[in-house]
This record gives sequence, C-alpha cells and structure tokens, in this order.
Amino acid sequence: MLKIFLRDIPDIGMNLDTTLACDEVSLKDDSFKCLSPLHIKARIEKADDAVLVKVQIDAAYEFNCARCLDALQRERSDRYDLYFEITPETEFIDLAEDIRQELVITLSGVMLCREDCRGLCPDCGVNLNKQTCDCAQKRGEASGLFGRAGKSVNIE
Repeated sequence: MLKIFLRDIPDIGMNLDTTLACDEVSLKDDSFKCLSPLHIKARIEKADDAVLVKVQIDAAYEFNCARCLDALQRERSDRYDLYFEITPETEFIDLAEDIRQELVITLSGVMLCREDCRGLCPDCGVNLNKQTCDCAQKRGEASGLFGRAGKSVNIE
C-alpha cells in the first residue's frame, strides 16, 4: 500500500520520493519479473474533487524476448498521470494499485532482445540469432521469423 492522506497534501501540492518492494504493489506477472525495488517519484496535487498524481517509476525488470525467448534485463523509467476522484468522505488515496495496473499494462507488451531478432526456427527450434539451421533450405524457403509467411498451403 502507498496511502496518501488527503489532509497531508498542502494547497500547493507535495512531492513524494520513496522506494517500494515489488511485492508491496503485488507486482507479479508471467510476462516479466521485477529485479529491483521500485523507485517512485511523484508530484501530488488536489484540485476540487480530484487528486492528480504525476508519477515516475524507475526499476529493473527481466523479460523474455517475444521472438527468441532469451531472457533480457532492462532498466526502465516510466511516467504516468494518475487521476483519483474524491468526495468529502475520502480520507486517503492508495497509489499502489494504480501503479501496479499501469506497470502491468506497460510491461506486458512485446519485448524484443533487439529490433532485428531472428527468432526461433519453426521446425527445429534453434535460436537463429546464435546459430543457423538448414530447415528453410530443405523446404526451399527464406529463413528467419515468418520464413513460411506467404506460402500457400493445399488442404484436401
């Protein structure tokens, strides 16, 4: 939890600089792994019936390349604008769940080890970035990712 009590937010707003462990925001996902604590910097401001939060999150993550499945580690700095509607009864806002949701959406996308990743051979499974195979030559096709794309297939 990352609770911010509304009574603690001055009229001029406030800055937040804190570090959270990944499990404090329930950051568990099959598509990435959190390798470092989340360093969170935020600007928090009240505006009538809302709280506006501009947040920057710096951390290191591990992903699997979407083409060759190699593990890759990346440090990232992500920025988000969060909006919380409040009522006179609202005592606090909790940034943790919104941060978790934003990170899961951002980090669950397609990650590549490099832009020109050749991927895996669809027949033998070899990582075409590290070695070659002759599967495509045996089929008379171009090798690499989508090597079979565009080939017509007769289904009888």
